[in-house]
Amino acid sequence: MTIAEIHGKLSSSGSNISDRLEDLLTADVFGCLRYLPFDQGFEKILTRAQCYADSEQLCIKSDNDDVKIDFWPKLENKSEPDVLICNKDQLIMIEVKYLSGKSGHYGANKDYEDSMEAAGSDQLARLFQGLMSYEGHYGTRSLIYLTAHRNLPENDIKAGHDALNELSDDNRHKYEKHIYWLSWFEVYKAVAGALKEDSFIHDKYRQIVLCDIQRLLHRKGLRQFYGFEGIIGKCIPITVFYKETKTYYWNVQPVEPIEQPVFYCPRP
Repeated sequence: MTIAEIHGKLSSSGSNISDRLEDLLTADVFGCLRYLPFDQGFEKILTRAQCYADSEQLCIKSDNDDVKIDFWPKLENKSEPDVLICNKDQLIMIEVKYLSGKSGHYGANKDYEDSMEAAGSDQLARLFQGLMSYEGHYGTRSLIYLTAHRNLPENDIKAGHDALNELSDDNRHKYEKHIYWLSWFEVYKAVAGALKEDSFIHDKYRQIVLCDIQRLLHRKGLRQFYGFEGIIGKCIPITVFYKETKTYYWNVQPVEPIEQPVFYCPRP
């Protein structure tokens, strides 16, 4: 069962397919994680998010047993984060992106003649306003922008700041300290790392959940390059290219950064 279908996020007509794929990815990954203890699933991933202001990683506070997780809640300002996580001390919103960028990119969208209207269309600015006005007494409030970028999407996040500057000065100075960026590639690394821990190795069912998530992210290309697989230790005949018959082997010895990289060396 997918949480996306429960919330009516899957369209039978196939309309707006990029958004549907994001909703499905959200459901597949975070919908599975909610069946694990919070500190063994969500927490391992969320703590890899980096603060826009100082690159510090997100700190999870309070009792992990008292956590509420909602998908696509509708906020008072009509914004709709993909995931909302809260406990008695902390509020976390997650906005998920996969194939598409954020909606209403302030400064890049030329469809609005009025600057206030353009600023109000910026998705991160609206989500941040929803975060700060969300009812409840929380020690910390954080907005995580989860994307498939390999590097910080500076333009997206800065546009949200500029939009808030246009709308109001009240929350502008808080923005940078409350917004975090997380890459899908970091999610993959967190899952892969968790699978190597003793607590998961000896827990068959938790391992199944994480293995499924890992396979899905791998299939979607959301993993970093970890080197050549299946080639180390195998010889490469080069008789086709050279008159003299020689055999070369891959050099797997560590190379200092200041040295010229060596990809192969002749067999003695």
